[in-house]
Amino acid sequence: MTNLTHRGRPGRANHWNRHVGWESLTFLPLFKQVFITMSSNSAQDVILCNVCTTSAAQVNCENCQVKLCSACLCNHFSNASNKDSHIMSLLKPRGPTPFYPKCQTHSDLALDCKCHCQDCDTPVCESCVSSTVHKGHKIVDMKTALQNKKEVLQRDLQELETNIYPAYQKIASTLSEIPKSITDLKALMDSKDIRIVSTYKSRNDEFRKLLLDKFSPQKFNGNIQNDHQNGPPSASSFALEEPVTPRRTTGAEPSPTKRPQLDEASFTTVCNTGYKDLHSVACVDDEKIWTSGLNKTMKLFNLRGNHEKSMDTTSGVAPLDITVTKCGDLVYVDYRKGTVNIIKGTPTSDQVIIRRNKWKPRNVCTTSSGDFLVVMVSDDDYKSQIVRFSDSKEKQIIQFGDTGKPLFSSTISSKYISENRNLDICVSDSEANAVVVLTQAGKLRFRYPVSTSATKKEFKPIGITTDSQSRILASDLNNRKIHILDQDGQFLGSIDNCQLETPWGLCVDSRDNLFVAEYNTGDVKKIQYYKQTN
Repeated sequence: MTNLTHRGRPGRANHWNRHVGWESLTFLPLFKQVFITMSSNSAQDVILCNVCTTSAAQVNCENCQVKLCSACLCNHFSNASNKDSHIMSLLKPRGPTPFYPKCQTHSDLALDCKCHCQDCDTPVCESCVSSTVHKGHKIVDMKTALQNKKEVLQRDLQELETNIYPAYQKIASTLSEIPKSITDLKALMDSKDIRIVSTYKSRNDEFRKLLLDKFSPQKFNGNIQNDHQNGPPSASSFALEEPVTPRRTTGAEPSPTKRPQLDEASFTTVCNTGYKDLHSVACVDDEKIWTSGLNKTMKLFNLRGNHEKSMDTTSGVAPLDITVTKCGDLVYVDYRKGTVNIIKGTPTSDQVIIRRNKWKPRNVCTTSSGDFLVVMVSDDDYKSQIVRFSDSKEKQIIQFGDTGKPLFSSTISSKYISENRNLDICVSDSEANAVVVLTQAGKLRFRYPVSTSATKKEFKPIGITTDSQSRILASDLNNRKIHILDQDGQFLGSIDNCQLETPWGLCVDSRDNLFVAEYNTGDVKKIQYYKQTN
């Protein structure tokens, strides 16, 4: 509290001394301070005057131990026998009263939910916390949960203000130009003026690029339909976002000439990498591949099995994942330093391109537009999200669905990621036992779970990639096979005849040859599952 004492009485340290005698009216500065305090208390928890019991108290008389409002303060001095003996202290405003949500589960007890279950993403009361429903779940106090929600609000606001709204403004202005372009084209089609027709410059690339950059196909898919041998899908053990009732869609862009799938896949072993724990493989082109395992060295092989080059991480620890840019530069995840690095140039240089405070990268892929999609986990290892970067600039964060539930499991387990030809984002969430597919805008399209009745063991997706037909390929570690899905999550078949041993990382070259990294053997196998076309 701020103390206001009479000049003739010594105040305590740091007191603001004022004469508050009624006759001289020199207590007016006190009233000024009182009114300032009243305005600042408008959103605070109000302390009522002890005299009138209706108005907000602003000062406390330390002699009488009475809290007074501004009106009762005047009467207090006028009625006091010794006006010079009173010490007035401004009351320190209380913080706002928290309004906790009432527990819906225990509505009969009218309990406040003062905690939040991170796993279920829902407020919980003390009875909920002690129940078996939330046993083993991560429970935080409501203040922490509120702070996390505020961070989400801040990110959403920032994205709306800096990315989404300006993009829509740009789109709106461009769309107004399209009807004019259509009219001009029709006029040119009928024109016989060679001078005008010969100077025509197409703007379709400009319009098309704008749509691809700013719009994502809003697709919705029905319940996952596996082939008749697979039976019903199993439910996830996590409280994750589920897709709304969807409908089948066609691709966002035309696919190249259809390649018929082989009745039976064939394979050759490209090389033994020398890793005892090989986990990632990335195609440079149709002739070379980069590989990485659980040591600091990344190795480049040609398809004849020759080891051409090695590169070490700057931290001296194993990279968690690797990918290759369109220019052929090697990109890797340095988990110890919490960075994504790129190796480029001749002579080569190792540069940090991505670092994000309070988050660590785990998996990475490049996109058709040259962006990076990075799977990140929080420093406390309880949250997962996907962040899109253009070079080093953060463009998009994907973490929650429309209902506020997380899209991905909250553990630090691997979540390999790949962009499909139709711009969908495909993630293999091994802890959730599901392939998760999102639109370019981050909206959940579908999950692909497989029932335990359809496989010998529980579906455990690790590596993931896509091909020229927009088909999704995911390695199933437990059942030692590769699942093939169409872009809408329809099960097309599996590759289980290639003597796969602990299939892990995947990549596909431009000819749709599939490369599989085997974790335990250190082998890279090249699998042909399409008929080659001329």
